[in-house]
Amino acid sequence: MTVQYSQKYETIKNVCLDAGFNTSPICHQILTSGRVPFLPYKRPMTKKGFFKKYEYVYDEHLDIYICPNEKDLHYKTADREG
Repeated sequence: MTVQYSQKYETIKNVCLDAGFNTSPICHQILTSGRVPFLPYKRPMTKKGFFKKYEYVYDEHLDIYICPNEKDLHYKTADREG
């Protein structure tokens, strides 16, 4: 008899993950499935003298970010060389 995937894992109540999995979509999925995520705290890795991520403002209407120096940051694609 084959056990369905959902039946096999429905008794799991807690999920322990590496810091690399600490993203909004993953956490949302875990929480909406009724489980508790356990993730390590990871200190922000902003270099000294650089702006922190929360200092940037997203303009939804123009679909751009504005840096703390009030410069518009437009997305440009990156290739394999960056």
